[in-house]
Amino acid sequence: MRELVQYSFRLSVDGDEQVSFGKGTNQFEAENNAILKVMREKGAKYNSISILEVLSKETTDEWI
Repeated sequence: MRELVQYSFRLSVDGDEQVSFGKGTNQFEAENNAILKVMREKGAKYNSISILEVLSKETTDEWI
């Protein structure tokens, strides 16, 4: 089993900065989760979103 971790990221979306959260068993999964959330919420395209910085990493006590 692997523990889910929640990360917060500072993102650039079409030149505007924002903070988004993502969950995953590693940073790669959490980045993709955060990017997909922004794509759904803002209607942004994948190529217009970039991760600028990892702000935090917190354990969730959830296991998959």
